Amino acid sequence: AVTIANSLDVAKAATQLSRWDVDPQMKDVAFAPDGQIFATALSDGTVMLWPKAGGKPVGIQCLPSAYDSDVVAVAFASDGQTLAAASQEGIVQIWRVSSGGDTRTISLPTKGFAVENLAFAPDGRTLAVSMAKGATVLLIRVSDGQPLHALNPKGAGIVNMAFAPDSQLIALGLQDGSVQIWNAGDGTLRGGWQLKQKGAPELAFAPDGKTIALGLQQGELQLWQIDGTLIQTLNSQTKAPVRPAFAPDGQTLAAARLDGTIELWQTSDGTLLRTLDGGPTKGRTSLAFSPDGEALVAAWEAGAVELWGLPAKPGA
Repeated sequence: AVTIANSLDVAKAATQLSRWDVDPQMKDVAFAPDGQIFATALSDGTVMLWPKAGGKPVGIQCLPSAYDSDVVAVAFASDGQTLAAASQEGIVQIWRVSSGGDTRTISLPTKGFAVENLAFAPDGRTLAVSMAKGATVLLIRVSDGQPLHALNPKGAGIVNMAFAPDSQLIALGLQDGSVQIWNAGDGTLRGGWQLKQKGAPELAFAPDGKTIALGLQQGELQLWQIDGTLIQTLNSQTKAPVRPAFAPDGQTLAAARLDGTIELWQTSDGTLLRTLDGGPTKGRTSLAFSPDGEALVAAWEAGAVELWGLPAKPGA
């Protein structure tokens, strides 16, 4: 049997372990599956690897010198040894983490549309890349870099996306304020719903695969079932775009806001547990929990990385 620590206790005990200020803009962040390192995507074309324990970077990866481009997204595969980064101009670079050697460079058919997001399916077999304005998501087979499907949702604008934990579904958030659920295996549309607010919502699947958190442009944080049933709306006094991330146990939901704060919410009853404020940081951010739930990292667009520690959950 495992005893789960109360979410309120976890939130109160959160402490900032490290903060790094970096000159280039931060675009994305991802934790490795082993939880020992995390990667940040920088606007100067590099990917930096950081230790969970805090301290200096433990590695730097760069896009090939032939491509002078921002790194806009970064993701680890489930094997923990494969790291992918996407440039705005449509270059996806895949590295082996242990050796730092590159294994593949994929040039995407962007047709002038900038790459916006990148995500590995949890099983590590498929890589999804979304492109701004074109509202297109490409599903790519990781083993050989070949395209599998192109998802072309109805609704122009930026596409935010998130894979379900079982890798079978992928959720898309569109600029017209709609959410669509697609089958990742065959690229067919499964369903969706329309939000009252315009703007592409940020998405995060809960660990159970049945719940999706939506961060809306006007500042609301909503929990939905994948069949389009609204569970609850979490309101904050900050009316600014919000980016959500679930803790691995699904009991806590983190939400980063443009004012540089991170809210911790209890998903069971919608209680705001604590607001983390690590310093003078503003702008968009990317959030990631460590796999053990003991750390939360935020990479702020303004050029700061914050690592927050959460207490270990006692076991029996």
